[in-house]
Amino acid sequence: MPNVDRRRALGLLAAGAAGIAAAAAPDLWHDGPSRSAR
Repeated sequence: MPNVDRRRALGLLAAGAAGIAAAAAPDLWHDGPSRSAR
């Protein structure tokens, strides 16, 4: 079932991208919108 493998690979890529975004987002958000909102 190649579709299952493809979904699993996409899931891992999505999880990795989400992890990177979660690690990078706080710095960006604290430097930008939240500081200007206060």
